Amino acid sequence: MVLVMAVAAGCTGQGEGARGGNDEDLLRNNDWTQMPGTTARNDILRISALDRRIVEQDSSGGQPNPPLNLAGPHLESDGDFTVTVRMSGVGDDDGDSWLRLYGRVPVIYDEWRQERPSLRVGVTADGRVKV
Repeated sequence: MVLVMAVAAGCTGQGEGARGGNDEDLLRNNDWTQMPGTTARNDILRISALDRRIVEQDSSGGQPNPPLNLAGPHLESDGDFTVTVRMSGVGDDDGDSWLRLYGRVPVIYDEWRQERPSLRVGVTADGRVKV
C-alpha cells in the first residue's frame, strides 16, 4: 500500500468551523523523519507499507505490526475536534487504504500487539468509505 496525504490535513478545535482560527496542520512544519516508511516532500506526505509483522516463536505467520509515529506531531484535545484528510494514490493489495487515529498507543510485546482505542477510516477498492 502507498498512501499519499496532501497537506490539507489538519485539526480544528472545539467550537471552530472548518478552516477556523484554531486550525493545527499536523503535516506541514512537523518532523516526520522518525516515522518508518514515510517521506515528506513538496507539501506531500507519502506513507508506504512496510509489511512488518510480529512472528510466532516458531517463525510462522504472525500478526501485522504497522509502525507508529511516536516522535512526530500529535493532537491532544479535551473536547470535540475535526480532522480533515485528503488521500490520493492509495490502495493495498486488495485495493483498500486505511488511516488509523489512535486514542492510546497499542501495547506491543515480543509476540503480540494489543490495539487500544482508535478510529480506523478506509476507502475500499470500489470507492466506499468504511469506519
